[in-house]
Amino acid sequence: MKRIWPAAALLGICIGFFRKFTLTNQYRGMDHPDAAWQGLPWMQFQASELHSGQAT
Repeated sequence: MKRIWPAAALLGICIGFFRKFTLTNQYRGMDHPDAAWQGLPWMQFQASELHSGQAT
């Protein structure tokens, strides 16, 4: 039992810190249009550069 309580405490802290993600439906991270309209093209460009060998 002495070895389990630190992991349980850390899990409780993480769940408490991210309570909007884990315990409610108030927040959805990728639901905002900017994530798709701005972030996705950046990631696609980075991926294409990596695949073509242009990135260092």
